[in-house]
Amino acid sequence: MNSFTDNFTINGITLTAHAVRRQNEILTPEALEFISTLHWKTEERRQELLKTRQTRRAAIRSGQDPRFLPETAQIRDDPSWRVAPPGPGLEDPHGDHRARGPEDDHQRAELRREGVAR
Repeated sequence: MNSFTDNFTINGITLTAHAVRRQNEILTPEALEFISTLHWKTEERRQELLKTRQTRRAAIRSGQDPRFLPETAQIRDDPSWRVAPPGPGLEDPHGDHRARGPEDDHQRAELRREGVAR
């Protein structure tokens, strides 16, 4: 029943894929019913979001500044929405080493030769 060497349709959804080992154990009728239900409940919104994404990408490609969307400002402005600080051992007490530049005259000379530093 669940052979995907050809198209397989259940509840109006056509599934197409290469056959895999033990697929009948994974793609049970219950699992396919769940996928079908999920698809029909979310498809309209998914298509709306895809269209919005395409419109936004086109606007950015045409030069619009890709800033955060205004409709998400309340999340960014909410002080309770913050990431946790780095865990123990992950925070560098000396800062970002890359921001300091070359450590010695030899490194500066190398960078000058490569045309990176003045």
